[in-house]
Amino acid sequence: MSFSSLPIKLADKREVLIQSLVVKSFIGNIFDADERSQERMARAILVMKQQGVPTTSWKLNNNEIATVTVDELEDVLVKASIETSNIWLNTEK
Repeated sequence: MSFSSLPIKLADKREVLIQSLVVKSFIGNIFDADERSQERMARAILVMKQQGVPTTSWKLNNNEIATVTVDELEDVLVKASIETSNIWLNTEK
């Protein structure tokens, strides 16, 4: 029996899909978009807006460090949230 033929629980399928989630921003940067990354984005957006900081450094999916704007992070967070919801709603046994 191969590993791929073993039954996987629904929660495990969702977890794998969410942990491997990536999102492309409107300028083409590719971000990790798992739930922890989404939390980091939300915190960064909040602090950047409160402090009036227009950009920050961010490690992208390919491990490149990029300077990103609040708008780009918001774009990615919205896309990531939608994709996460889709995974939760559409992943079947």
